[in-house]
Amino acid sequence: MNPAIANPPVSNALWARVEEVRQSKTQGGGPRPSGHLDLLAGLLECVCGRRLRSDGTFADGRHRKLHVNACQAWGSQARYGDETWEVPVLAQVAGLTLDDGVIARVVAALSSPERPVGLDRARIERQMRDLALDHVAERIDDAGYLDRLGKLRADLATVDATPRGDLAAKRAVEWLRVLVETWVNADVPEAKADLLHAIYDRIVVVGRSIVSARLTPAAYSNGLALALPEVVMARPEGFEPPTL
Repeated sequence: MNPAIANPPVSNALWARVEEVRQSKTQGGGPRPSGHLDLLAGLLECVCGRRLRSDGTFADGRHRKLHVNACQAWGSQARYGDETWEVPVLAQVAGLTLDDGVIARVVAALSSPERPVGLDRARIERQMRDLALDHVAERIDDAGYLDRLGKLRADLATVDATPRGDLAAKRAVEWLRVLVETWVNADVPEAKADLLHAIYDRIVVVGRSIVSARLTPAAYSNGLALALPEVVMARPEGFEPPTL
């Protein structure tokens, strides 16, 4: 951990990753691990609530994900290549902006005596409405609906229970600076995977489309939703940003 920071804005694990990346740069690059690393392992979930799982490779060598017992909303194609979702997610993170305007918005939001819960609450409530519509249209079964609804209600309760005025703006900006710097310098898959899991808690998809993304509590509390680009197009539909 950086000894100059008495109240560290990042975890020991993330700071250690920063130091590893820096060291590899100063030494002309460290050893490169062989084999495939699943950047989004454990993050992808269908709208029906079922997690996607890694499922080997296609004949051309591309790694793929499988939706076991695919739901009606998913469609008939159970497997898609990892790049289907990796490309837009990586593009969104690569578009992280931390200019003076973003910093000012983060400081203003997190320095306010009232915690900016409106954005989080509106996002979760809209997801609950969309989920109800999917259930009525029979795009998701009863078990999947109840499971997903329970998670959304827990998210909403967490938002409402978070004390107001407890967010340190300076620490948040430092957290964002470290995150952006580490991403820029992360030239090995393991570093990118660690950072993606520090940013995203869950990415909800249906077939080739990314429906929504939930950031980690640390990412939300440090204002990352204000620094991520609002729209990153995915193929063929679009990527709905976590800031909406």
